Amino acid sequence: MTLEQSIIITDTLTPHDISILILIGFFCSGIERFDQRIMIKLLPPLSPHEELPVLFGSQQRENTKTIVLPYLLDLILFLIENEQKSAASRLISTLKAVSTVDGISKLIRALETHCLRSSYRELLKSSERKTVKRELTRSSLLGSFVERCSIKYKIQDFNESEMLWRNLRIYVRRFEKTSLFKTIESQLPELDHFMSFTLRGEGGSETIESLEELQRMGLPERYNDLLLNEEDIIVMISSDHLKTLLNEEVCLLLDGHANIRNSTEKIINCMSLEDCSKFPSVHILKGLEQLNDQRYDSFLTLLYRYFDYMLGQHSEPNFHMSLLSLASFYAHFNDNEAAVKTFEEAIAVARENKDTKTLNFILMWVFEFIVKFPSLAVKFHVSAEQIINYLKSCPSDQSASVFEMAYKFETLWTMLNSESVVGILEALFKASLITLQNATNKPKLSLLANHNAQVWEYLGSQSLQQTYKNVAKTYLKKSSDFSHKARKLLSSKDSGIIRHELHTSRSPLLTYHERKSLEIMGISHLGSIGECDEAIRLANAKLRECKSEFLDVNNEQRFALAKCQIMIKCGMEMRCLPIFTKVMEDVIIAGNAHLAALCILLLSRVLLSLRKFSELEELLNSTMHTVLKFTEPGINRAFFDIYYLNKCEKENAGEDLTRASSYLGALKGLRDQLQNNNVVLFN
Repeated sequence: MTLEQSIIITDTLTPHDISILILIGFFCSGIERFDQRIMIKLLPPLSPHEELPVLFGSQQRENTKTIVLPYLLDLILFLIENEQKSAASRLISTLKAVSTVDGISKLIRALETHCLRSSYRELLKSSERKTVKRELTRSSLLGSFVERCSIKYKIQDFNESEMLWRNLRIYVRRFEKTSLFKTIESQLPELDHFMSFTLRGEGGSETIESLEELQRMGLPERYNDLLLNEEDIIVMISSDHLKTLLNEEVCLLLDGHANIRNSTEKIINCMSLEDCSKFPSVHILKGLEQLNDQRYDSFLTLLYRYFDYMLGQHSEPNFHMSLLSLASFYAHFNDNEAAVKTFEEAIAVARENKDTKTLNFILMWVFEFIVKFPSLAVKFHVSAEQIINYLKSCPSDQSASVFEMAYKFETLWTMLNSESVVGILEALFKASLITLQNATNKPKLSLLANHNAQVWEYLGSQSLQQTYKNVAKTYLKKSSDFSHKARKLLSSKDSGIIRHELHTSRSPLLTYHERKSLEIMGISHLGSIGECDEAIRLANAKLRECKSEFLDVNNEQRFALAKCQIMIKCGMEMRCLPIFTKVMEDVIIAGNAHLAALCILLLSRVLLSLRKFSELEELLNSTMHTVLKFTEPGINRAFFDIYYLNKCEKENAGEDLTRASSYLGALKGLRDQLQNNNVVLFN
């Protein structure tokens, strides 16, 4: 490779785009048949940010190559490997036939005229004569790509059109020097009817066939730069295509690859310093490679260079993207105050530059941060509700991931505030539908399954929660079984150990949800070993936290129920009635059957203590279907405990002599069947 070699990075059309347009022409004319997965992999990516790892996600990528490099050889090999040898041969013939700038114009104009329709309704209208067998709507995957290419070609100037044509010729000529071309050259077919009509028209072949003929015709000297040595240019690639290629290399290195792939390294080595400044992943890539070789000084130098250089690009998206990366580092090392300030600065710069795409991406990361650290939500100038509403109201031309994440965030935030269960399920359905329509890899489906598991855990359905967990665990990093370990730690009767474990709940390694769950279990366990005063004191402190730091209604309700449980154990049933009565009212409004079942059991315990046997039996009979639909052992055993004890008390009091003793025996049998369960709501 010579020092003069370079690459061309552009936001206009590239030779790779022209090849895809030709393949779409084959598809529409009916000459070739393509599987939809092939077309998805072939289309240049639209949103490179979607390929970046999620800040707090535990996603693992599939070990498959998903990005086709912008070389004709790579494209031809891809088609042949996917049993599209005929399409590969036709593509070569068609590219050789595009011998002038006007040929590109004719191709784009023909696809836009004959293949694109405004809507599905227009597509269904009968037409006297159709030029192609298949037509595309403008909103479809292929149709939107054709429309974008048409817009790019219309707005590019004459010099950019010349540059595209020149690089298209280099793109083809470089392939012609390969052994693969020499093998199939004699087997290349003639142009099909559609492409022949498009490129040659009625007048036959084009009159000007090559740059050399232009030179023989004596055109001005300013066209001489079009005849430069083709070896000086490695490839012409679009910005989005390069971003996604670099991001894929980052993910491969993070997944255990030792070095950058040769094809990508060749592109990186030809990038100028100015090009590198526009693509932050180049610095991260080189840094990760140094890190794998245990060259830590070089890694830190590259990391410093990345932040130092990129933070100077105030007018480019790189500035706020680098701020976002810096905020993620702060968050990873639990310097949350610095992370909040950096997130805020990234949002402000993105707004100043009116960079909607990057602003959406930053807001997604901010919400992920807020979900992990809800107490810090008040430190942001933008609220979680504003983020959700903003993402949901984005224009329809934004990436589908924006709307997918908006509804996922709405689901999580609605659960945190214990709002309507109907609203939670509606948001979950919308997020799932968008994901299933646009998911192109299994890890993304695993993240969706993990999200569903969180929702059904909140709603109390253990069977659905476990089903989604089994789907998710294939492509997600294995996490510890938190519930099992927490209960094992809290099984000790030593109050000193309990206090120690409650202290460890402040560890930054725990998520907010895990920390609160551990605190609730700790309160319950303190009550079970007789430390009622300590349990109530701790419950009051946690209730104040839920109201003061930020409004965490969900955990406020759960701490209130845990406090009521301790008060009932200590004989203060009447004092806890106002507490869980208020919780019950809120739960009924929200429609949360799981929390309602816990409230019913607590109220039943109060009625039993007050010897209100008739009222208790009426309550249990009227709510049995609500409580027993949950398969949690603790809920089932508590219900049968109360039901059995109520029948025993009524029999001892002489209020239920009409029931045979076998009825109590049957209840005792049901209670005994649950005796071996580890989780109990009441002792």
